[in-house]
Order: sequence, then C-alpha cells, then structure tokens
Amino acid sequence: MEAVAAQDKVFLQVKAETKNGVSDQLTMFAKVSSKGFPQDLSKGGFISSQRKQKEIPDFFELPVKLPDTYVAGSLRLEAKVMSSSFATLLEAVEALVKDPYGCFEQTSSTTYPVIMAYNFVSELEETKQTLDLKARLEEKMNMGYKKLVTFETPEEGYEWFGSSPPHEALSAYGLQEFTDMAANSQIVDPVMLDRLKTWILSRKDGKGSFKLSDQALDSFGRAPQVTTDAYILWSLTHAGVKTGLDKEVDALMKQVDSGDSQKDPYVIGLLSCVLWNLGRSSPALKYAKMLPAFIQTIEELHYVDGAKTSITSSEGRYLQLEATSVAILAWLPFQSEFTDELEKTINTLV
Repeated sequence: MEAVAAQDKVFLQVKAETKNGVSDQLTMFAKVSSKGFPQDLSKGGFISSQRKQKEIPDFFELPVKLPDTYVAGSLRLEAKVMSSSFATLLEAVEALVKDPYGCFEQTSSTTYPVIMAYNFVSELEETKQTLDLKARLEEKMNMGYKKLVTFETPEEGYEWFGSSPPHEALSAYGLQEFTDMAANSQIVDPVMLDRLKTWILSRKDGKGSFKLSDQALDSFGRAPQVTTDAYILWSLTHAGVKTGLDKEVDALMKQVDSGDSQKDPYVIGLLSCVLWNLGRSSPALKYAKMLPAFIQTIEELHYVDGAKTSITSSEGRYLQLEATSVAILAWLPFQSEFTDELEKTINTLV
C-alpha cells in the first residue's frame, strides 16, 4: 500500500478470507503525513476599515510567499474571513486552551496566555459560548498555578526548577503572572504573593539597582542590568508596590535621560509604565512621547524598532513585537494623545 498524498483522515479496511469461507476484517482510520518537516505560513490583514473606507472592495489581495521547494501534493491553503476584530480575538482565545507542562518558563508559556484570555473573557457579555470558554480557561489556569508554585525556592523567590538560588528576573516575571492571575480569580494565595514581593524587594542593592543571580537558562535572564532593573520595577509597581522605590526609579530615569537607554524604546516604554503605575502621570507622558520616533513601517505593518534587547534577550522580529507591545502599554493611559500610533500598532499585532 502506498500513500500518494497527505490527508488528515483516511479510511482503511483490511479483509482476509480462507478457502473454507472463514473471513475477518479490520477497519480503522489513519492520518497520512507528508515526508519532510511541516511548515506553517500565515498572513492576515484587513479587507476594509469602517472608519476610513465605508465600502467593501470588490477583491482583496494577500500575497503569500511559498518556500522554494516542497513535497508535491503537500500544500494546503485555508482562508478565513472574520466579521470583526472581536471575532478574530475570540477564535484566537480558543486556541490558547492548553495543558501546562515543563519548568517554570515552559509552564508559563501556556498558563500566562490562558490568564490573559481568562481576564479578557471575564469582561465580555455572558453567553453560553463565553461562559463555557471561561470555565475551560479557569480549569487550565488552576492547573498552571498548582504547577508554578512548585518552583518556589526555600529562599522564597522562583527558579526554573525550584532550585537555589532563586532568579530575580524570573521571579519578577512570576510576580506579573500571579498578579494578573489574581485580577479576576481567587486562585492565587495572597500570602505567597506578598512573600514574593518581599523577596524581590530584598534584592535592592541600595545604589538604585537590583542584585542579580549569575544563573540563567537559555536566553531568559541574560538581559543587561538596566533592562532587568526596568522590568523588575515594572513588575513591582504592577503588583501594587507604591513606596520604597524612589532611588531605583530615579536611577532608571537618569539612565534614560542621559545614558544609552535614551535610544532604547523597550526601556523607555517600561519606565513610562512604571511612572504611570506610581501615579506620576506627567513624567510617564514625557517618556511615552519619546516612543513614536521609533516606529518603523515594514510591509505596511508598524513596529517599534531599535530596542537593544528585552528581558528574554529577544532579537529580530520577536524583539520588535515585544518593544511594540511595551509601547502600546505606555500609550494606553494617554489614548487621546496617541490615537494614530495605537491604531497602527494594535492592528499590526492583531
């Protein structure tokens, strides 16, 4: 038997019969995969804008670049037309319902998107679809939380496998995650959350920065000191810490005002978010206004470019996505000031 093309579901039936007329048969379904390594290419866009174009165009082109070589018969094309950005988001949320697995970082890679999706669905009108989706998201979020807290170290911070010493950047990431998880659910233990804040604050070096562990897995946690300081401050203030950070915030502002960080939109955006979280709206707006200068247009998409790195040491398009996301967070409190920038960058991400 030879398969001539890939197919998700193939009906197979094997039948045997003896000369005496005794017979038996086996029926089953199988999936036929193409040889080689599968690759997925995706591209999206907008057919029309309700604000700028009232009529839907007669046709819409969306060029897709195919690889130079591919297995004959293995190409598949799927096109979806969504009625609104909301419909697109709801479908995307469905794809986030996954079981957690692995170390702290791997568990977070499935759990944190579930948290964001859960908080999003919690704000929607209650329908059978949204209530069912919310219940499934809550189940996965609870599974993720129970796994994440097993990686707390005896010193009270977090590490990839729960080993000592704990890692400051990873713990700050966890603080963000647990804070967002607690926003619309009762899953998170508030005592654990306070314990984590206290440990991160204990890592201040008294000079306006944070002590950092020299241990890191993969690229996470290898970011420069100023990037890590900005991220830790953002996590702490996002978690509601409002006092005891003056020296660290002033040091970060000095870095952005006169150091190399004045050319780093990732650090500038985090600083703006920190200041907004602390209720300092005027300086937050000052730094938010520095970010539009970093917008670059690439194939009609608008990214914030020029960041040196991120807390996860990202590069290339991934770094552009992270820097763009941070800029959006910095602009959101001042929507009337950055209407055009928000529309362009959010549409790019969606």
